[in-house]
Amino acid sequence: MRTLMNPNPAGAIFPRSEWQGLLRRIFQNVSEMGMEGGAGAGEALLTRAGLCEGGGVMGRIFAVVVCVLVVAPVVRALQAWAGLGGGYVMTAQDTALLNEVQRRAVLFFTEHTDAVTGLTRDRAPNNGAGSRAPSSVAATGFALTAWCIAEERGWLRSGEARRMAVRTLKTLVEGHAQERGWFYHFVEATDGTRTWQSEASTIDTALLLQGAVLAREYLRDPEVTALVNRIYERIDWR
Repeated sequence: MRTLMNPNPAGAIFPRSEWQGLLRRIFQNVSEMGMEGGAGAGEALLTRAGLCEGGGVMGRIFAVVVCVLVVAPVVRALQAWAGLGGGYVMTAQDTALLNEVQRRAVLFFTEHTDAVTGLTRDRAPNNGAGSRAPSSVAATGFALTAWCIAEERGWLRSGEARRMAVRTLKTLVEGHAQERGWFYHFVEATDGTRTWQSEASTIDTALLLQGAVLAREYLRDPEVTALVNRIYERIDWR
């Protein structure tokens, strides 16, 4: 089982009230950017995240995740529930909590990615035991993103993200079940063969591509670039 570098030195345990307060402040920031305002709001969000001004990988990932997953009706409902006020500045404890949430999210991918194939399992049990679930190609795409974030944050040693990405991408090119470039949703994590009679999935392939393209642009490595381009170019888009 892999672990990450630089765990939270304080070993803080955050009570429920801290999580609720953090959600309140996150949605306050979303509200200030005017998520219900259409294209202009999207541009404001990208600028806030740093994507429009050369921001780091965390900014780029934040922009992608929020733009894809946050829908205005849900935001408005959560705003009403949280009783949002105006003008909040993040405290040191807020920052520590966000760092811990991010670190633990990355930990899933370090603990549940096959050490040989680099394919990530679809889920994990809540008791800390090892997962027997098959690999999901979407989870593998998220793992490619996670390696880059972890290295950027100092949770992986320099060069480790590249090594892990190459291992995963080689399996995707050479050993992962696919149909005309579209990956099967679920495969055996140990060898990439199709399981559960799963479908060749357009959406899950798209999620994989999102992680692969991000790894290509973040790492700027010739071998990674060549592998990602092979995956992208063999897809039958017709």
